[in-house]
Amino acid sequence: MRVILIIFLILFLIVSSLFLTTFISKISPNDQDMLLAAELVDNSSTDAVTGDSNINNISDIKPDTISDLEGLGTLENEEGMGPDNTDATEESIGEDGQNNGSNTLISEESVENNIESGNQDNADSEKGEPEQDTVKIYLDGDMDDGIYLGAATYGIGSSRAEELYGAEFKETGFRFEWKNTTLEIEPGSTHFLYIYYYSTKSGWDYIRKEINIPGQKTGNSDIKIFIDHPKEQEAIDELPYIDGWALDASETDNTGISEIKIYLNGPMDFGKHLGDADYGIPRQGVADFFENNNYLYSGYTLSLSDLSLKEGTKHTIFIYAIDSGNPNIFNFEKRDIFLEGKKEEKSLIEATLYLENFIEDNTLNIEGYAIGRTAQEISQDSENEDNNDGSTVSSSSSTTGYSLKRIVFMSDQDGNFNIFSMNLDGSDRQRLTDHGGADQYPEVSPDNNKIAYTADINGVWQIMVMDWNGQNKRQITHNNFRSAYPTWSHDMKYIYFEASIDGDWEIYRINSNGTGQIRLTHNSRGHDWHPNAHPFDNKIIFESGMTGHDNIYIMNDDGSSVSRLFGNDDRRRVPAISNDSTMITYTKYFGNNPEVHYANIQDQNEIRISYNNDADGHSTFSPDDKLIAYEERSGGQENIIIYNIETGQSTNITNSPYYDLDPSFMYR
Repeated sequence: MRVILIIFLILFLIVSSLFLTTFISKISPNDQDMLLAAELVDNSSTDAVTGDSNINNISDIKPDTISDLEGLGTLENEEGMGPDNTDATEESIGEDGQNNGSNTLISEESVENNIESGNQDNADSEKGEPEQDTVKIYLDGDMDDGIYLGAATYGIGSSRAEELYGAEFKETGFRFEWKNTTLEIEPGSTHFLYIYYYSTKSGWDYIRKEINIPGQKTGNSDIKIFIDHPKEQEAIDELPYIDGWALDASETDNTGISEIKIYLNGPMDFGKHLGDADYGIPRQGVADFFENNNYLYSGYTLSLSDLSLKEGTKHTIFIYAIDSGNPNIFNFEKRDIFLEGKKEEKSLIEATLYLENFIEDNTLNIEGYAIGRTAQEISQDSENEDNNDGSTVSSSSSTTGYSLKRIVFMSDQDGNFNIFSMNLDGSDRQRLTDHGGADQYPEVSPDNNKIAYTADINGVWQIMVMDWNGQNKRQITHNNFRSAYPTWSHDMKYIYFEASIDGDWEIYRINSNGTGQIRLTHNSRGHDWHPNAHPFDNKIIFESGMTGHDNIYIMNDDGSSVSRLFGNDDRRRVPAISNDSTMITYTKYFGNNPEVHYANIQDQNEIRISYNNDADGHSTFSPDDKLIAYEERSGGQENIIIYNIETGQSTNITNSPYYDLDPSFMYR
C-alpha cells in the first residue's frame, strides 16, 4: 500500500510540473520584462542615493523629468526630452536617426533605468546622421551634455536668407516653439541655447545663444565670490583647474561658506556639474584685504584633468558658494572661457529668440535660417573669423562701405554745451541739439543710426536718444537723480549708464525704449561709473574705485561676475573697448596727471599715446579700430585729438578756443 501511495505522489508531481511549464510558456517576453522591471523598480526604491554626481544620481535631477513639451515641428519630428545632465532618450528615433512612428514621451522610470544601466543606444541615435536637413535645440549644454528641447520645423521660407544669399536659399528657414511646463527657470537667470543643424552636405554644426531671463538675479549679495583662474577674456588651450576665493561678508567669525559647486554652460541643476571644489585653502591676501584673519581659509580650487573642450569654442562656468548655516542661501558668479583655435564653420546658422511670450506664459519662440556649406566653400572661407557663440560681430566693425565718417562730440561754442558732429578733419561742424540745459556725453549706437546722450532736464541729468542727424529726440530716463554717460548694448536692446545716488555713482541698465530700469552695482566703497558696452557680448567694461582707487573692471550686464582687467594697482579710468574686443583704451594716471593709453587685453602691453602733462581722456576707438579719438586739455582749452594706431601720428582736429569734449565716431 505504501508503495502505491508513493507511485501516485510521483505521478502527481510529474503532471503538476508539466502543467506549470505550459502556463509559464504562455507569458510573452514583454510581460516577463514588465515583471522584471517592476521588481527592479521596487528594489531600487529602497536603495539610498548617495554622492554628488549629477549624472548618475536621480536625486540630483531637477525637475524629476521633463515630459509635457510642445514644438512646431511636424508630428514625425516631435521628440521627447531627457532630464538635466543626461543624454536625451528619444523612443521615437531609430538607430538610423529617423522617426519610427512612435511619439511617446519618456517616463521617469525609463530615464532612470537608462542612466543606471549605461544604455546609450537612444542617445547615440539622437547624435546620428538624419536622412534630411534637421535643426535640434538643446538647453544649457551641447549635444552631449545639454537638455534636449526638441526639433524645429525646417524648410520654411526665410526672407532674410533670400536677401543675403539669393532666392535658391529661400526655403532654409526654421521655426521652433517650446512650452516650459516643468523646468524651474529662475527670474534673472542666464541660460544658453545650443542650436544644432544637420546638413546633408556638411554634417552637424551649431551656434550658441545666450538667454537672460528678465528679473532680479537670485543670490545673497553678502556672499562674495572671486575667480582667479580662468581669467576674464583669456584665451586658453585647456582648463586644468578653476580657483579663487569666496566668503560671506556678513559673517565675521568664519568664512560662512560650506561648499563651492561648479557647473559648465548653465546654472545649478541645468548645466553640467563639473564637481565640488576643495574649499578652505589659505588666502592671506583676502584676510588682509578684509582685515579679518577669520577669512584666511577662503580659497577654493577644482582640478579638471578629464575635461575635454573643443578648440575655438566658447563656454561659461557657473561658480556657486553655499552658505554654511543654510544650504538654501547662496550666491554665484559666471566666467566665460574661450578655447584657442578656430571652430570649423560647416554651416551658416542665424537665429532670433523671442522672449516676450516666455515672460507671459513660459513659451520660447525661435526663428532663423540654416544653410549647409560644401567642403570647398568651407575651405575657401576658412580664414574668416566669426565669434564662437555663432553671433556676428557688430556691423560697426566693418572696414568698408562707409560714405560718411564723422565724429559726434560736445562743445560750448555757443555758450552752452550742446552735441555737434563734424568730419574727421574737423570741418563741417553741425549742431545736433539746442535747448536751455547742457547736452553732453554723446554715444553713437552700434548701427550708427542713433545717438544716446545726457541732457539737463529741469535741473536733473537724464538720458536722451535722437537720430544720427539730430531728429526725433526722446527722453529715456525720468529719474530724480543724475543719470549720465550712456552706452549701447551690442544688440541695442539696452542702454547702460551711470547714476548718482546720494553722492555715489553706480551703474544702471534700462531698455532702449525707456522701460525696465534696474541697478547693476551696489558698491559703497567707491564709484562705479563710465560704463562701456562690449561690442558683441552681454558685458560691460567700467571704472570702479571698489578697492580704494580707480581701476578698470568687467562684468556681465546683469551685474554679476565682476573682475578686474589689469593685474596691478596703477590708477586707470574711463575705459572703452575696441570693436573686435581685443584692445582697450583708457586714461592712466601719473600722480594727478591722466594720459591716454591703449593695450591688448590679452598681453596687457600698455602703449601711451598722449604726453600732454595735463588732463587727457575720454578716448574711444573708430568702428574699424584704426583710430583713437580723445580730448586733450592744453592752455585752458579742450580739443579733440585723433591718433592713428598704425602710424602713431596724432592730429588736433578742432584746435578751437572752445571746450570740445567726449568724441564718439559715427561711420555711415
